[in-house]
Amino acid sequence: MKIRFFSLFAARITALLSLLLASVATPAEPPPVQQDAVGKKAWTLLGAFYRNDTDGSNNLDTTMDTALLDLEGGAPDKAADAAALLLAVFRQAAADERNGRAQWHLTPYWGGGPESEAQNYRKGLAARFGKSATSDAALPVAEWLLREDSLADSQNAAVAVIERCHKPASDHSILTILENGTHFRPAIIMALQQTAKRKLNAKPEDVRKWTLDPRLSVRTAAEEARKAIGA
Repeated sequence: MKIRFFSLFAARITALLSLLLASVATPAEPPPVQQDAVGKKAWTLLGAFYRNDTDGSNNLDTTMDTALLDLEGGAPDKAADAAALLLAVFRQAAADERNGRAQWHLTPYWGGGPESEAQNYRKGLAARFGKSATSDAALPVAEWLLREDSLADSQNAAVAVIERCHKPASDHSILTILENGTHFRPAIIMALQQTAKRKLNAKPEDVRKWTLDPRLSVRTAAEEARKAIGA
């Protein structure tokens, strides 16, 4: 009787230890960074991508291809939905790079350093976005990339989209860059050059302050913009 009791006790302890080890080895995934339906969709798409489960509706590349097409050629409501999904994917991928949800891998070449699946996907998506987007629906995505994304690829894409879009909303984005500034030099130069080219109604002080920038390329663009708008 005692032997049977101790056997049952040992079995229960073993089961509890197994559950404990399983919970430690497989921690819960971080939740979506954006809690609305679009944010949860981006979280699901990226999760399937990290697991290489890209069949059917979980195919991230196919979904993003459709979103980029809708952003330019779709009806206004479709373009807005596409922009919202693109922005949610960028936000979630940036979070996944930091929260451990996406794996980091050592590169096989000398001096390459580790790479993140989330970071690499964000780079590729930003490049596609920067080459094709021209609509004013794309501007909130571009503004977020410029403001929040630390990757040069993402910020270059944002600059290209803002420069290419000749709409009042784009003019506002340019004037915001001049007023608030950014650490990304190409964005400031683009904003100054487009201010001169489009003859935007920029505040004189927002242009003049860049003539004192320590970077020659920024000072040159600022001086040209100052002359163009008569500041």
